[in-house]
Amino acid sequence: FTVTEMESGEETLKCARQADPDVILLDVVLGEMDGFETCRRLKEDPDLAAVPIVFLTARTEMKWFMEGFAAGGADYITKPFNPIEVIARIETHAKVRRLMRAREKYIDALQEANDSKTRLIGVASHDLRGPLGSVGELTRLMLQGEFGELSEDHASAIRTVHVAAESMF
Repeated sequence: FTVTEMESGEETLKCARQADPDVILLDVVLGEMDGFETCRRLKEDPDLAAVPIVFLTARTEMKWFMEGFAAGGADYITKPFNPIEVIARIETHAKVRRLMRAREKYIDALQEANDSKTRLIGVASHDLRGPLGSVGELTRLMLQGEFGELSEDHASAIRTVHVAAESMF
């Protein structure tokens, strides 16, 4: 891991905006702005809202757990802590964050492909309307006898073309 330490909530907000972290470890007791308020402010920032925040604190009462999760925390670890457990939790949250980023990129790529497909279908549809309209109109005129009498075989073939052209149009 690359670790950056901050001394206050304000420092954490500034640094997080620049660093684009995978996970933020946050104590509850930070000074002028506590960890819960820092977490809420991080979650209000659209660029940081998806970053998992793990509280690491000596506050062990259930009300603190609940406030941490209500503020937007993803996890809550109490001191004294087991370093192996903390690393495992950080790795899990970092992996989830990386997967979410990959998912967002995949969704963006799918949206772009879908937009391209929609544009292609629009162009093809527009380009086909003219010729199909002409075929439909000419076959209609032929069936009405505008170009002379048709044999039954010719009329049957022209009806088939006319129906197909109208259906495609």
